[in-house]
Amino acid sequence: MVRPGSEAERARAKSVAGAVELDPAHLPAWLALGVSYTNNGNRVETYAAIHEWVERNERYAGAVREHRARVTVDEGNSGSNVGTLASTPTGERFAQLVQCLIAMARRAIQVERLTLTFRLRWRFS
Repeated sequence: MVRPGSEAERARAKSVAGAVELDPAHLPAWLALGVSYTNNGNRVETYAAIHEWVERNERYAGAVREHRARVTVDEGNSGSNVGTLASTPTGERFAQLVQCLIAMARRAIQVERLTLTFRLRWRFS
């Protein structure tokens, strides 16, 4: 087992970062990189890796678009300028990313329920 923040964990993060450079489309590598950065206590790099996973994940692109549209509308009503990532404080960016991940998870649950319902109806019809 590798201790968080250890030399081995830093080496793991470097290795996974190399894998991401070789194949940026490999989604599991982005998640592994996020975990390694988390284990090293590097919040900014954790955010960047998970954000890249979200951006590159075509499976949930619709959920991400819907979430961002909803957030933009909500922020537009409050007069906030949080729509631009650069002007957003780090804590708020993390909170937005967490909310986006929750929206993605909810979409996955909805798709799974629809698939199960379809299979059951097909099987018993």
